[in-house]
Amino acid sequence: LVDLVSRGKVTAAHDVSDGGLGVTVAEMFLASETGMKIVLPESRRLDEAFFCEAPGRVVVAFAEADHDNIAEFVRDSELRWWDLGSAEGASGVIEMGGVSWTRDELASAFEETLPRAMA
Repeated sequence: LVDLVSRGKVTAAHDVSDGGLGVTVAEMFLASETGMKIVLPESRRLDEAFFCEAPGRVVVAFAEADHDNIAEFVRDSELRWWDLGSAEGASGVIEMGGVSWTRDELASAFEETLPRAMA
């Protein structure tokens, strides 16, 4: 990852260890305002895919034009990787595991849940 970043190939990266893939992707979506379409492996339960906090996993974003070069680099480095999906421009929607959220829905959940619970 450090090598890809130093070569300017990574546009965003976020670890998955705090909240799992669902939280990571939601935070990346809120920070970038870029829509995403995430494809989950069919063999995993949704709760496991969304919230598993296994250490050592990182979601990495890069330009579509770099996909094949990055895939080759990762394979040559003998790292396990999974092509999650794609950015969907300024769609304002994130789709993951057959569920979709707008940016406003996620922002509301992120910003208002704790204050409401504490009121």
